[in-house]
Amino acid sequence: GVLPEQLNTITDEDLLVRWRQGASVAGEEFIRRYIRRIYGFVRSFVSSHGDAEDVTQEVFIKVWRHIKKFDPTRSARARIFHIARTTALDALKKKKAIVFSDLENDEGESVVDTIADTAPLPPELYDNAERLKKVTDVVNTLPLIYRTVLHLRYMDDLSFREIAEVLNESIDTVKSRHLRGVAKVKNLLNKEENNDIAPN
Repeated sequence: GVLPEQLNTITDEDLLVRWRQGASVAGEEFIRRYIRRIYGFVRSFVSSHGDAEDVTQEVFIKVWRHIKKFDPTRSARARIFHIARTTALDALKKKKAIVFSDLENDEGESVVDTIADTAPLPPELYDNAERLKKVTDVVNTLPLIYRTVLHLRYMDDLSFREIAEVLNESIDTVKSRHLRGVAKVKNLLNKEENNDIAPN
């Protein structure tokens, strides 16, 4: 069995293996590690607290149901966010709350209408609660394809490779959406900060 004092040193992948073998304490630890993060991620898709709670619960039920299919050599973190994304999108489709423009491809969009500075979001933008709320509010106004990448990168600290797995996209596509998303966020933050200054 798994001793509680060992739990925090066990990898996510090992927890899933042990949960699959019947150690419910490993399942409880996995849920504890991810429940807040999955709720926060799902909340960026669905507008109500109740819907986000329902979807979050469904995500963990699906993890438990499909536990035998988990590949312990691949990132458990990417897998659970992938399940969370598809479950949230399904919930939106059932409610007809999703608009096509949220999911459409970003191919045709010119980067010129954003700003040239596409460096990552600087840590000081989300190093305190007030700034983090401002950035989160701005990110939540973006189309879903950008919002998802930025949320996974900055709120959940996933690598580009993991994000590509979550979204079933190539790393290049993920990096391109990240760049465009960052540019849009910086643009919107600049506009917000300069909204009392007349445009040139």
